[in-house]
Amino acid sequence: VGEYENLIFLAMLVVLLFAFAFFAADFGASSTVPRADAPNPNAEFNVIRGGGGGIQIGLPTFGGSNPPSTTPPPSPSTVEDKENEYKKNFRVFLQNPRSRNPDTEYVDIEYAPQTKEPVDISDWQISNKSGFSIKLGSVTNFPGIGSTLNASRLVLTGPARIHIVTGRSPRGENFRLNKCVEYFSQHQTYIPSISVFCPSPSREAGVDALNDECFDLVRRFGSCRIPASNELPEGPRNADCREFISKTASYTGCVDNHRNDLDFFKNEWWVYLNRPEHIWSDIRETVTLTSDRGIVIATSSYD
Repeated sequence: VGEYENLIFLAMLVVLLFAFAFFAADFGASSTVPRADAPNPNAEFNVIRGGGGGIQIGLPTFGGSNPPSTTPPPSPSTVEDKENEYKKNFRVFLQNPRSRNPDTEYVDIEYAPQTKEPVDISDWQISNKSGFSIKLGSVTNFPGIGSTLNASRLVLTGPARIHIVTGRSPRGENFRLNKCVEYFSQHQTYIPSISVFCPSPSREAGVDALNDECFDLVRRFGSCRIPASNELPEGPRNADCREFISKTASYTGCVDNHRNDLDFFKNEWWVYLNRPEHIWSDIRETVTLTSDRGIVIATSSYD
């Protein structure tokens, strides 16, 4: 009996050894197969919720393990983007549109951008409800300086105001305001009026070399005014005084002395349409500003 029991024990041991060997071989073979990643704990019905709260749809991939393209769709054209910004930043203000005198009839365009990116509005148009339309045109940066050709495009680089006068310019040109332009107002009328502080001749370079009599005379002239000939001192003794006044108390002298100042130019323009008759209705009107592509940028109405 004892031998019989030993044989049974040995047989069972052999069977166990074979079984162990079989499972060990199977485990070794399966360990070479890549394991599947654990399920995404954020996945819910094939919708993966990102850490930022956004939702991504879990789509199957084909032709390899590369993820689907995430390239955004093309954005609108740059011109369209800019025009949309212009619509936010340009305004038309009705200042004196009901005047029947073209020289006093005017509207204003105001530009209040968020950046200093330049915008050229030379080819933009302003129009009325009856179909009349006209380009704004070019401007002069240094008005009244002899025959110097200094016309340039009407380019805005920051907050600006443009006065659109229906009639003709007293100087025959559109112009940008500078710190010396108010000299023009001494003998000409501008609508709207020009208001800027010209540099005082009594603060110009060389004033310290003047005698007391000349200095007292110069400081009484004020600014933005050309003294009359009978106000100037006479005689050889006062030649230096007269020369100083001619070089400082005038528009040309002011420009020569200050054209390189950082604050010489002001962001204000006078644009004249040179029309012999008024163009805005004195009853009801819609004033429209359009871009060079014909896109409406701003409008203003009255009745």
